[in-house]
Amino acid sequence: MLASLTSLRIDLFVGPLARSRGLAVQLLAAAVDFARANGAASLSLQTANHNEPARAPYDSQGRDRE
Repeated sequence: MLASLTSLRIDLFVGPLARSRGLAVQLLAAAVDFARANGAASLSLQTANHNEPARAPYDSQGRDRE
């Protein structure tokens, strides 16, 4: 566990040839697991509002849009 995790930034990216295979959802789950395992008090997820393909994995996991 990290000593004191107050902020964490993880960039998730799936290359064009690997898209539409559920990899982004798996990466998102791994990021959430990592944050929990390291005592993160919260996790903020961001992507451009107009980028619907990038938002789809967040939406499919029930993440709230701001």
